[in-house]
Amino acid sequence: MRASARTATSPKGALALTLTLGLLLSGVADAAGPSAVGPDTAGPGRSASPVTRPPAAAKPSLWQGRVRPFLQRPVVRTTITVAGLHAGFAAWTYFAWYGNQTQSPTLIVRDEGWFGADTYAGGADKLGHFTFNYALTRGTAQLFRSAGMRQRTSLLLANGLTMLSFFVIEIKDGYHAGFGFSWGDIVANLSGNLFATVMELWPALDRVVDLRIRYQPSADYIRRAAGDETNLGEDYSGMRFDLWFKGAAVDWPDTGHDGPARLLRYVSLGIGYRAVGFKPTRWPVRTQELQLMVGLDLQPLLDDWIYEGKPGRGRKFTRFFTELVTLPYTSYGVPMVQVRRADP
Repeated sequence: MRASARTATSPKGALALTLTLGLLLSGVADAAGPSAVGPDTAGPGRSASPVTRPPAAAKPSLWQGRVRPFLQRPVVRTTITVAGLHAGFAAWTYFAWYGNQTQSPTLIVRDEGWFGADTYAGGADKLGHFTFNYALTRGTAQLFRSAGMRQRTSLLLANGLTMLSFFVIEIKDGYHAGFGFSWGDIVANLSGNLFATVMELWPALDRVVDLRIRYQPSADYIRRAAGDETNLGEDYSGMRFDLWFKGAAVDWPDTGHDGPARLLRYVSLGIGYRAVGFKPTRWPVRTQELQLMVGLDLQPLLDDWIYEGKPGRGRKFTRFFTELVTLPYTSYGVPMVQVRRADP
């Protein structure tokens, strides 16, 4: 939206006008001679002493006077960071997904299903769309807010940028024969945006639950990576999508810094979903599991023992990272529901 024209003089305009008048007045004084600068203090028979003026300050270059101060503004730096993040993501999707695919002259629309055992990813792709939209929306909103932007504005921008990025990806899918436009992906994307917005606006819920992804490269992907495989985003056999309930949210009795009740702050209970044998290699027998899990919550552990409550960029980064990622070997799950499907 274009800004409306202003009829009153802006602060910058007033400053420019003041500087211009000052330069004009100094030029008039120079032209008038020494008497214009001050009274002639030389007595009879003496020559007037020359007036010494300080050297004129060098005019700053365009970079130093305008460009550099503009780029140093927190909002501008954050906007450049976010733009680079989205550009890097777009570049990765091209090399990982579209570089070797045949383009279609018309838009292909496909019904991929949801969590059916006969789908191409067993529902892991939809949870991937949900999780990545959730993470990108929250990360972008928090970056904008750290630059001084209001929460509502930061959320609107974060949701808009994330929706646009993934909608463009879906359109590109529709014009590549190996993929196709999916309304199911659109629903999953928007659901992730919505959940991210709820978590940002409702801190009480954010203190209780975490939505995370656990990833450990599958044996199939490692074999493919020895060649030219770069499609890490579809290694669904190595992913697990977790919803954690944090022990740190419980008001445990105070039993000292390392008391038994306090140690429960570092334990979380969760539910996880994984689909094995769908992607990157389709196995003859595929497995879908809903797991009950117990895990180590690294966020309060690092706060208590490393950062000790002190603020800083390192603490902010690790808190955000551990809120989105379950590291391998920090959790254990047992199947509650398991479905196996073999090809006929």
